Amino acid sequence: MERIWTAAQLKEADSRTMRQGLSSPVLMERAALAVMEVLTEEKLDLSGTVVFCGTGNNGGDGIVVARLLAERGYHPLVVAAGDPSRYSTERKQQEELLRTYDVRIVPAEDLPDLTGKTLIVDALFGIGLSRMVQEPYAGLIRTINDSGIPVAAVDIPSGVHTDTGQVLGCAVKASCTVSFSGPKAGLYQYPGKACAGRVYIRKIGIRLPDDMPEDREFHLVTQQDLSLLPGRAESGNKGTFGKILVIAGSRCICGAAYLSAKACLRSGAGMVKIYTEETNRQALAASFPEALLETYREEAWESDGLEAALNWADAVLIGPGIGTGKTASDILEYVCSRSRLPLVLDADALNLLQGRPDMLRAYPGPCVLTPHVMEMSRLTGEDCAAIKADSRKAAEALAEKSGACVVLKDAHTVIAGADGVSYLYPEGSSALATAGSGDVLAGILAAFLFQLSEQPSKAAALAVCLHGTCGNRAARERSEAAVLAGDLIDYIRI
Repeated sequence: MERIWTAAQLKEADSRTMRQGLSSPVLMERAALAVMEVLTEEKLDLSGTVVFCGTGNNGGDGIVVARLLAERGYHPLVVAAGDPSRYSTERKQQEELLRTYDVRIVPAEDLPDLTGKTLIVDALFGIGLSRMVQEPYAGLIRTINDSGIPVAAVDIPSGVHTDTGQVLGCAVKASCTVSFSGPKAGLYQYPGKACAGRVYIRKIGIRLPDDMPEDREFHLVTQQDLSLLPGRAESGNKGTFGKILVIAGSRCICGAAYLSAKACLRSGAGMVKIYTEETNRQALAASFPEALLETYREEAWESDGLEAALNWADAVLIGPGIGTGKTASDILEYVCSRSRLPLVLDADALNLLQGRPDMLRAYPGPCVLTPHVMEMSRLTGEDCAAIKADSRKAAEALAEKSGACVVLKDAHTVIAGADGVSYLYPEGSSALATAGSGDVLAGILAAFLFQLSEQPSKAAALAVCLHGTCGNRAARERSEAAVLAGDLIDYIRI
């Protein structure tokens, strides 16, 4: 799990590195060499390259790219944007050196026709941009995007906020991005992710120490991290691999119970017991014989069966398809007040929590919430657009308020733990945007939460990663539009 860095942390790391003796011109040279390496790897046509350079050090990186192109026999065009009096010292020095080469440099207001050009290098803004893009830069970005020419962005596409991925008015839409030192959230969170294209992370000598100031660590989760799941003991049995209680379904509604319980069993749980309404017994017994069943009657619910099921279980999932009526509310309150087991709250359980944050804060065991954006809005009262604009901030705020781990599901998913560590999973696809997909994730998570009960946020991050990986596997074979939630379970590999 690779650490994600904020713009402030990277600027501090850059300053520390230079204080320790690695100069800014050396760092620029290394950055430009990294860009050239990627341009070669991408097999891009460099014969007609246009480099758009801003006033800061990102623009300086672009100037060095132009010089390296000239040294290799190409004839790049440099478009110098912004007031020359505002050039950074390093940017000014690099342009003075470039002028000793046979390279054409034109001010942005004299931008020539780009017809026949083969590549654009975007070095207008770097990671420090935090304000809305204004003219004339906005016009340059529109020109770049309208050109139809492949674009390579230096460090981050100009106009994308480094820490949130928000587009600050307008942003360059790159074919690829060569980013330095470490991952930035803006490259992996929408809408910034849609602007970044293929992302390459290249080390250029900036040291990223562990004592960077920040309240929370933030980590990128990828498929390779599934190797962190604990191994399965050869001497184990169905009892030692975890008994998971799945409280799901309501009168004549059993699909969610089936999907979540089957995903749980497929994800390594030794035994699964479904606690559901009596009318679901026959359908579940016929379709899912591997699961144990405990049922209740909605009109006459009593806690005895649930108490026995909780005493049997090692972990609990509650919410998929239970509804939001009085019986469902009573069951949720009973679980939260009587259990200490690792607990996953999903779907209707989250809707029942509206206005009752005390119920979670008092829960004594590991707890994970799995809201999508609309459920998050109901839980917090915050507008959906505000949540999407900074999903990390929203997830971490709820984690701190509730004391639970929060899995905020969207096109990219943020996992915020009560332990002060957050994760980002960026690789989901629209194959997951199908009814029942969340039930499958909840089942995977319940199984993983038992296996990693001391690290609930890590368990949640790995569950989200496996769920997304299943979606990608299924989409490759079926297409994103054709994947059903039940298909995801068939692609679980751990």
